Amino acid sequence: MVKKKKATKKTTKATKKSPKQSAKDSKPMTVTQLRREEIVNLKEALKLGRDDLLQAEQVVEAARSKKKYPNLHSGFEWSDTKAAHEYRLQQARHIIVSVYVVRTHRNKEIRVQEYSSLRSDQQKTGGGYRETVSVLSDKEMREELLGQAWDEFNYWRSKYEQFRELGPIFEAADKLAAKNKKKGK
Repeated sequence: MVKKKKATKKTTKATKKSPKQSAKDSKPMTVTQLRREEIVNLKEALKLGRDDLLQAEQVVEAARSKKKYPNLHSGFEWSDTKAAHEYRLQQARHIIVSVYVVRTHRNKEIRVQEYSSLRSDQQKTGGGYRETVSVLSDKEMREELLGQAWDEFNYWRSKYEQFRELGPIFEAADKLAAKNKKKGK
């Protein structure tokens, strides 16, 4: 399961509009678009070609320059104390969602993630995780988790849709979604 990070100040900043205009539609560019532009500029400054690797270390080093890369700079926590704490929280989240148990379902043993994080819980201070068995036993929580599963699938689909080999998976998902829509789910 892909863990969605709880909205933070940084995420909020990324949705603010910038006075810079997008050439495409004359709307102010978002911080995300500006960061993309700065990454492109960084690749050019590093003389990286299309097939060259852009490494995270290069981005962090460039982002240290608030003047040259202000939008990349704002995407990082520069207080080492705060960054260390945030990193440990991220490690804890990873550990929690890495716990799996083996359950029997329809006479077949399956590996199940022990804890799930619902979006409604993620919006609470500190977020949190519930035992997946409890979530699946509650109709509302089950529907919420299923909705998250569809959202994660659609994200994955948008990332890999260019592969013809995966077409049958997408077609089957479309049929299932249409079937569920008819049922009112």
